[in-house]
Amino acid sequence: MLAGVTRAAVAAAVSPPENVDDDKQAAEAARRREFALRLLQQQLSAVLIQHADNRISDADLRQILAEWILTPDFDAVRAPESLADLPEAERDRWQKFWNGVQSLFDEQ
Repeated sequence: MLAGVTRAAVAAAVSPPENVDDDKQAAEAARRREFALRLLQQQLSAVLIQHADNRISDADLRQILAEWILTPDFDAVRAPESLADLPEAERDRWQKFWNGVQSLFDEQ
């Protein structure tokens, strides 16, 4: 349950640019991915607060996390083959985020 605008913003931000041969385009793509990561982290924090306040049920939390884990919109920053193409520090941040999402899902 990502708000439509948030989901669209994240999907657009993580979509691979057409040509990353150019250093400027590669830097812009990295900046957009960093923005998307911060947006997802903020959204996850908000969802967890709502869950802690009993405004989101366990079942709803599990559904939200499952959507994040399964949606192809996030493949560019979740799929192992895509993560392998990212710089190490960025790859590590994304892997940490997705491992956390998976752990939360597994706990539900």
